[in-house]
Amino acid sequence: MYFQQLEKNKWIAKADGPRDHRTGKRKQVTRRGKTKKEAEKRVLLALDELENNNLVDSDITFEELAGKYIEVLKFKGLKNSTIQLRKYSIGLLNQYFAKARVKNISTTMYQNMLNKYSTHYSHNSLIAMNSIANMIFKYGLRLEIINKSPVTNAFIPKKSKLVDYDEEIQNKYFSKQELKRFLNEVDNLKDKVAVAYYYTLAFTGMRPGELLALQKKDINLVHKEIKINKTLEFESYDNYTLTPPKTVQSNRSVLVDDYVIDKIKEMYQFQKDNKFKNSNFALHNSNGQPLRRRTLNAAIKSICKRAEIDKDANTYMLRHTHVSLLSEADVPLLEIAERVGHKNDKTTVAVYLHVTKNMKKRTSEKLHKKLTQILEND
Repeated sequence: MYFQQLEKNKWIAKADGPRDHRTGKRKQVTRRGKTKKEAEKRVLLALDELENNNLVDSDITFEELAGKYIEVLKFKGLKNSTIQLRKYSIGLLNQYFAKARVKNISTTMYQNMLNKYSTHYSHNSLIAMNSIANMIFKYGLRLEIINKSPVTNAFIPKKSKLVDYDEEIQNKYFSKQELKRFLNEVDNLKDKVAVAYYYTLAFTGMRPGELLALQKKDINLVHKEIKINKTLEFESYDNYTLTPPKTVQSNRSVLVDDYVIDKIKEMYQFQKDNKFKNSNFALHNSNGQPLRRRTLNAAIKSICKRAEIDKDANTYMLRHTHVSLLSEADVPLLEIAERVGHKNDKTTVAVYLHVTKNMKKRTSEKLHKKLTQILEND
């Protein structure tokens, strides 16, 4: 492979590709990047696609093409969590198209799939599914398996039934009464590491992965401050990586309440009393390994059941609950976004608007009551 540095932050990489099975000629592949490594990675990705172009059977099924697309994603350096989300959407698509030959999937067939799925899945799920399908068929175009994507002229159906927007948003976070019942149940847990986890999520608005990635050095018990600068991703049961947080804004520090500090101190004492293996992670198990989000997600459902909270709970709800608490405390949206580390999060905005709208409604009702008293008193 040939490399050339064009400027300080611009590299070019060149390599000979495989021979074209029709002409017998080699294609030279050239890619640019900000670094030598980035340029090399782009060339390798292009070479892989060219190799696939020579080897892929024109009768390839959707399931097979989707599998090859997933392999390409690994070259792009995407986070494992992102790949897993895409695999979920691919699983839904495979339920309908798995054994269908890609070249035989028409726009009509694809639209029929969207129409059918619109009665079973949420609008957001359909959007995600459609986006992934679009990427897969575009990959098929690059491999010259098809000359037109069936996604191009398809559309996502609108829900035929009316959706209660207020109820939909309310189900994304706990009310104050629900949070109180939830934390009362959390206090009964014997595992003080889990207790610290749920309390910290609720009162900092951190993402679960950010909290699980915390090192002891990131927590200042004296100044009551937590520094957030990484996230934890599990690739398998005992294989995990620490990666940069989701966005640039996610690098931040948050001040925490005494409640959180007390729970963290109790956790440290619990780990010491039970002779947990030493670890740099703050929230770790007896073997010194970081907690698994999947386990905590399963546990939160049991806690909610005991607390008589009828919601499809997950750990992210505590992040949204934190947003609702700040909204009700009249904290401006921009400050909330900075605290939770995401300036353009749709759910953050939706929860904020929902809570503040209800507050304005209560204010209007109080004003109406006051005016009625004035007008009725002669």
